[in-house]
Amino acid sequence: MKETIVTKLADLVERHEEIAALLSDPGVIADQSRFRELSREYARLEDVVRDYQSWCNARAELAAATEMASDQDPETWPRMSSTCSGNGWSGWNWR
Repeated sequence: MKETIVTKLADLVERHEEIAALLSDPGVIADQSRFRELSREYARLEDVVRDYQSWCNARAELAAATEMASDQDPETWPRMSSTCSGNGWSGWNWR
């Protein structure tokens, strides 16, 4: 993903968090018009923020898996089970 898009998405996450704080502010709660406006903005950002956070988590998991795959220490490698099902290995045995 382009860095400019990532930056914009991170800004939206920050705005989402800012709105969450504002929605708990007694002054905003007292102003129903402002509260309604912020609630709508918060709801519009909810899916984008959730999906961006999922993407960030997947990216971090990929980095960790890549690091594990490049590990040269055979003691940390999984051993394949001696049994094999028709569709592939039935499981991993960790040392």
